[in-house]
Amino acid sequence: MPEGDTLHRIALRMQPLVGGLVEALSLPRGTQPTAHLVGKRIVSIEARGKNLLVTFEGRWVLHTHLRMNGAWRLRARDDRPLSSRFPRGTVVHLATATHEALCTNAPTVVLARAGSLRFDPLASLGPDLLADEVDLDAMVRRLRAADETPIGLAVMDQRLVAGIG
Repeated sequence: MPEGDTLHRIALRMQPLVGGLVEALSLPRGTQPTAHLVGKRIVSIEARGKNLLVTFEGRWVLHTHLRMNGAWRLRARDDRPLSSRFPRGTVVHLATATHEALCTNAPTVVLARAGSLRFDPLASLGPDLLADEVDLDAMVRRLRAADETPIGLAVMDQRLVAGIG
């Protein structure tokens, strides 16, 4: 299972998409419409625990969780037209003028407005130890509140400390 450090590396590798205008976005296995995001700017790509969040203009967020077998791949775009055929298991195709990203085999793919009820599971995440600004006091408070839980299990509880287990 990709851990938090892997998601932070993926988010870092995908930074070339940030600032670009969406030329194509499709969720081949999903039923959520995506056409309204074509022409919108990609505002940020960040990892939060084991979740990858791609934020677009208009406060839309694409949330993926890779679980055991998911992966994100990024490549520079060349002169070939975008394909409408994707590798087996593709759940997200995202393209700007300069780059193209594919997410495969991720069981969690949600496109929603930031702050909507669909993001409640993220609200319960503990501090992400790999975040640029981690709240160590909050992490210690959460771990102390779970004083009956062995430390090895506590650090793997995403509600206490995000991204480890």
